[in-house]
This record gives sequence, structure tokens and C-alpha cells, in this order.
Amino acid sequence: MVNPDGTFRKADLVLYSPEMTGPKFAQQSCLPISVGGHLDVDRYGQARELHNVFAAGDCASHEAPPPWVPHQAHMAQLRAKAAARNMKAVLAGKSATNRYRHELSCILDMENDALWMHVSEDGKPPFWNIFPRRSKILIRVKGSFEWIFLYYLRHL
Repeated sequence: MVNPDGTFRKADLVLYSPEMTGPKFAQQSCLPISVGGHLDVDRYGQARELHNVFAAGDCASHEAPPPWVPHQAHMAQLRAKAAARNMKAVLAGKSATNRYRHELSCILDMENDALWMHVSEDGKPPFWNIFPRRSKILIRVKGSFEWIFLYYLRHL
């Protein structure tokens, strides 16, 4: 990665997050754009009025999410998974039918304690409620999730 001053910085992973109003290149393209300037997609991740075009994550404005739903991190992962499955189906001549579950889930590490914040559209708890909602144990659980996720990104 090259910094603005021209120096090189080694990075294991670089994530691109567009501006709050969406990427300028998308606004200057033939892609459907939402009021906020992001790619306008339906609940299946398919761009409106364009066949075989899918988007997920920070660049996409998904159809009617609840106001508490984030567009990045875990939710972007759920959307991308559904969009990839739908893209595969559409390319095979089938209909897009895979939808994602709206949820917000995060563990707040407060150094000597932790709190699991979770909301989902179906009201189901995370991981079948096997973890407490508040406990020091969650600090290790969060560290384990981070290690697993980074291992997955680097090696699988």
C-alpha cells in the first residue's frame, strides 16, 4: 500500500470503503444509483434493471433494510454470500431466491468485561444462546472469532 506521501506500507489486507455518498466512478457509470449515491440493488443483491450484475457491502444500497442494520462488516458478508449464490443461480438460468437475514452482532470488549450486542429480524440469539450476553469470557470469544476470520481470509 502506498501512503499519500509516497512511502510504502506492507499490509496483509486492504479493504476499500467508499465515501458516505458512494463512489464517484459508479455515479458516472450506467449502473443504477440510489439516492445516497450507492449501487441500487434488491434483496437478492441484483442491480435494478440490469441482468447479471450483483453488488454487496459498502458499495451497495440494499432494498428497505431496518434502520439499525449496518452496511459493512458482518452484514456485508451475509449480503455478499447471498449475492454470490444468486449470481450462480442466474448464470445457470435459474431465478435469484437467496436472501440474507438482517442482523447486527458485535462483542464490545471493555478490557475487564465484555458485552454481546445482538439484534436480528427474526429475534434469534447468536450461536443458539450458548454464550452469555455479558461476561469476561466474551473477550476470549471475540479474540477467537477474529483469529478464525483472519485465518479464513489468509488461507482459504
